Amino acid sequence: MTRKHQCDVMTGDVFGGFRTVELLGSGFVGSVWKAVQVSLGREVALRVWSPHDIQDQKHVDQFIQELKASVILIDERGEPRLADFGQALLIMGAILSAPLVKLFSVRLPLEPIHILWVNLSDSVFLTLPLMMELKEKGLLHTPPRDPDEKIANRLFFERVGLVSVMMALTGFATYYYFGSPAIAGELNAHLLTQAQTAAFVSIQLLHIGFLATARSIEKSVFTLNPFSNRWVLLGVGLTVACQFMIVYVPFLQKLFRTAAFPLEWWPIVAMGFFPGLIAVEIEKWIRRRRAE
Repeated sequence: MTRKHQCDVMTGDVFGGFRTVELLGSGFVGSVWKAVQVSLGREVALRVWSPHDIQDQKHVDQFIQELKASVILIDERGEPRLADFGQALLIMGAILSAPLVKLFSVRLPLEPIHILWVNLSDSVFLTLPLMMELKEKGLLHTPPRDPDEKIANRLFFERVGLVSVMMALTGFATYYYFGSPAIAGELNAHLLTQAQTAAFVSIQLLHIGFLATARSIEKSVFTLNPFSNRWVLLGVGLTVACQFMIVYVPFLQKLFRTAAFPLEWWPIVAMGFFPGLIAVEIEKWIRRRRAE
């Protein structure tokens, strides 16, 4: 970013869609301003150069070195798409175990419409807000990422596999716990639908739990400011609101094949929030210990 004179830059100036808010400091290469992206309201750091800086090869070389260091930002992509893996594991596991578990031979834990909704809400309400996540402090001082390394690396597959297993186990356990009484005597189809709905909600809550820890690849969620990304809070709020409507609004019950379950079920269903979060937090802790 260039300007005829750095001192000409004023609070409120707009450069390429970013409005300057506050001068953070002037240093070896230009000045750095706190700025806000006009279209999204996202805060960024904006560097302003003078023509003299651009013509100085020493300044240019240092700036290029910083750019190479910032390539590591590519790794900060937030939550991987887990829904397809976890739900596929849940459904395939139920099908394969159907000869041994009578409940699964009567009805599977999730309906197809449940899977479609989890995928859609996960992509729109939970994954997109992570694009607004602030980058971690000291990121530019981290060694550059290998440009030949793929985004879907070993860490990606290990974490996706871990959370997918937790998702499948959560769905199995919730559905089995609430659905088993439905086949104890005469088949109770309504109770089975309620059990499916409980499993459906628990899996959605697991996604929210994983979203919390997915805000950082390495740091614990307990070290992050829970209010630093308002878009994540909005996404979680919309997800929970939609889920309640799907469970309790009559015409949505018909569309999504759900049934309102008793309030006393909620403490157990709400436990679905924790398996993904706890599993990833333990995995992060082990990685940090190994790195020390």
